[in-house]
Amino acid sequence: MDEILALEDANAQQARLANVMHDIAAAYLEKIITTAHWMGPNSKLVILSGLMINVDGDQPDVFEPLKFTMQS
Repeated sequence: MDEILALEDANAQQARLANVMHDIAAAYLEKIITTAHWMGPNSKLVILSGLMINVDGDQPDVFEPLKFTMQS
């Protein structure tokens, strides 16, 4: 029983780590994006970010979107 709890705790830690890494990368991206990247007054910038989840077996991997923003 302790082994199952240890495995569940390890999985939860990995999930937390993935989410923290996403937050760090998203914050860095927001920091480096400036209006200089935009071409004109009608331009828009769309940012979609998330996590790729590797799935065992024959199932395809899954993308979990965590953030979607559009700036104009």
